[in-house]
Amino acid sequence: MYKAAIVGAQGYSGRELARLLLQHPQIKLTQVYSRNSEWSLADELPELATQTVAHANFDQLYKTPPAVDIIFLATPPEVSLEAAQKLHPAIKWIVDLSGAFRLPADIFTQWYQQPHTAENLLANAQYGLSPWQQAAPTPIIANPGCYATTVLMALLPLAQEKLIDLNQVVIDAKSGVSGAGRSAKTELLFGEINNNFFPYKIGKHQHQPEIQQAIQDFTQVTSNPLLTTQVLPIPRGIMASIYIPCKNPAPDFLEKVQRAYQQAYADYPLVRHACLSTLNNKAQQRLLMLHSVIGSCRTHIAYQLVNDYLVIFSMLDNLLKGAASQAIENANRIFNWPLTCGLENKEGIL
Repeated sequence: MYKAAIVGAQGYSGRELARLLLQHPQIKLTQVYSRNSEWSLADELPELATQTVAHANFDQLYKTPPAVDIIFLATPPEVSLEAAQKLHPAIKWIVDLSGAFRLPADIFTQWYQQPHTAENLLANAQYGLSPWQQAAPTPIIANPGCYATTVLMALLPLAQEKLIDLNQVVIDAKSGVSGAGRSAKTELLFGEINNNFFPYKIGKHQHQPEIQQAIQDFTQVTSNPLLTTQVLPIPRGIMASIYIPCKNPAPDFLEKVQRAYQQAYADYPLVRHACLSTLNNKAQQRLLMLHSVIGSCRTHIAYQLVNDYLVIFSMLDNLLKGAASQAIENANRIFNWPLTCGLENKEGIL
């Protein structure tokens, strides 16, 4: 059994990650860290009834680093930057769920509005989008952002086959409130968000350059998509509606789109994709409803030609494939296990 620790276990993503690690057959969660000395993981996860996980405050992390094989940073970027500097290379593997190591330092500073204080570690960092990242793991794995994952899972197969113009893509993305984290924010209080809906970070969302960077890295195609983000009055889940101009498409265009997805995800069971015109109404509902991915590690992708546009719907659970279960996939890749290891229950893959 490999030993693991989580920094930031009190947050939504950290708590989900703890829940998954507690059922992982090859990794033992031995230590969690939080800022609140009165908080206890055992109070939130009944799965801990038969397991012992030590708890410590953040200030203990650097005084006595945990004796673990892998550590997960479910922390804001500024905390991840400091933690990575102080824990690397003492801890061999670091999976960071923030945006600290997803972008070059200058682009990070521009979009995150803060200096990158660990530029020396960027050469040791790797963007960990499964199943697209095929290179040998590096000591620091940058877990992708939730919006970026939703969009990239839909666009990368088509970019790889050069089927679309990535400078004409419009992405309308919506997320549940858990995407904003667990810290108290007035606009996300129940009395404010209930029966409400609004855009945010218009033209400034940090996942915009992340999408462009990943498309370039994985397909060598430049892109300039337009991303807008909105918050929904629901706890979790993301849906991205993607619109791509496609005038006078070839008669077999949708067949080429289908083949692109089939080839990209043939050996990856955590994606379900289909052309909507091939499904009956009930099957369309099962694929398109956000409820179908909440609590799941899967991504659902559906597509159709509508007038002069290829319309794609991509959805996932922002706390799982958008954060915690993607982190588990990265750990599985580090230790050369199947990507789905630890992501199963009695009914099969989550």
